[in-house]
Amino acid sequence: MNLKQSFTVIPALAVLLMFSACTRTVRQQLPPIRVALLPMENQTTNMDGPRLVREKFYRRMLEKYGYITQPLDETDVILREMGITDAGQLNAFKPQDVGAKLGVDAMIYGNLIIFKPVRVALGDVMRVNYRMIEAGTGETMWQFEDGITALSKIDFNDSVAENLQNLFKRAAVEKIVRIPLDEETYRITLRAVRNMPRR
Repeated sequence: MNLKQSFTVIPALAVLLMFSACTRTVRQQLPPIRVALLPMENQTTNMDGPRLVREKFYRRMLEKYGYITQPLDETDVILREMGITDAGQLNAFKPQDVGAKLGVDAMIYGNLIIFKPVRVALGDVMRVNYRMIEAGTGETMWQFEDGITALSKIDFNDSVAENLQNLFKRAAVEKIVRIPLDEETYRITLRAVRNMPRR
């Protein structure tokens, strides 16, 4: 190959490489959807839990790209106008009717299954379940369930008595300031939001 031929081959290769790089598939960006975070059902004996978890989840949702989250106060006012003052009453209404009244594309139904502020129980101290329902069809778009165990708070370098003492102290402080399981609530709601479909 002489010098003249190499000058024609090199630009041709450069153009070929440029076009092959341009054929990369780009994920189609979905338009953002407006969602309402409904009051949570409560299967626990803790009356503060559903409100605290819902508020923390709402704050995480404000950071989620592709979702426009309706303010909780706005959602609650509309639900009260419908005669819904408790999460348990939501089951009496079709999701399509709730969605139309709220003016959203989807609703997130939550269920607080376990909420044990004193972290000495074996197993989960907190467990939640979320379902995102499409307002137009009533179909489930996303579902998530997760829990956090008390073992995540045990320091194996301390004695059993020290661990119990620390757990009770923390629970007492959280009860005074009325934010039980604050760290666990933060973690579980963050995991839920990260698990939601990308838009």
